[in-house]
Amino acid sequence: SYSVKDNKVSKEYKWEVDGSGDPLMLGLPHHIDQLSEKTKFVMEKSYQTLKGKMTGVVGSNWEMEYNLTTLEWGSNKLEEGWGEFLKNDIITSLNDDVNNF
Repeated sequence: SYSVKDNKVSKEYKWEVDGSGDPLMLGLPHHIDQLSEKTKFVMEKSYQTLKGKMTGVVGSNWEMEYNLTTLEWGSNKLEEGWGEFLKNDIITSLNDDVNNF
């Protein structure tokens, strides 16, 4: 479920589980950054996977909060050279991924 108020979105994920106790799941950095303070973390350190650094999270409910961005027409970031800058970063990152696999 989700709710929107002003420039914030709150999303809640509820997993149904069999058995007793809360499940142990793994979250990627973009999940961890958005989790509300109610969520329990069990790992101080994360570990690297193919998809990124994963951190253990306990609970069948994840509440995530996002700040909405302002959308505008006619962004000039590509005209300012951002396109080439991002292209080089993406190529470097992909090469690092391949070499460290």
